[in-house]
Amino acid sequence: MASHLISKLLIFVFGWLIPIYVSLKNVQTNQKDKITVLFKYWVFFSSFKAIETFGDLLIAWIPFYFWAKSLMIMLISIELFIYKQNEQTEKILDLVFQPITKFVNDHEPQIEKFLTKYYKQVVTIFAKILDTLKEKAIQYSTTTKENETEKIQKKTKQENKKRNKKRK
Repeated sequence: MASHLISKLLIFVFGWLIPIYVSLKNVQTNQKDKITVLFKYWVFFSSFKAIETFGDLLIAWIPFYFWAKSLMIMLISIELFIYKQNEQTEKILDLVFQPITKFVNDHEPQIEKFLTKYYKQVVTIFAKILDTLKEKAIQYSTTTKENETEKIQKKTKQENKKRNKKRK
């Protein structure tokens, strides 16, 4: 369990934080050659995370799987972002990037149709969820305010009764 958490932490730092920082710096300075490599990294990492979503269920039982996964992300991240891009690392990224690009190009109409169809449904569902949450928040705040008002009124009445008793 602890090794799994450490693995997650390493992937968070080397797979997300460092690349985000470097990406932001390179976009701000508009270094197109580095931005292309960063784009390839994000395609690689996104693909990795998508495969990992289902793959973890199937191969997580392999000894040292989480460590191997962390090591792979760390090595690529260190090579690209700390040692400033190694040709071998770019070749590894290309090994992942090229088949994905080919797949997307070959299936672009189907992907567009799927995304268009389900995007609208997801947005509609998400909007309904937000509306429901908004209504619940309003109900809660209204109820809370009413309760607070009632408490204040009760307290005021009690204080007034005490004052009146003292005066008598």
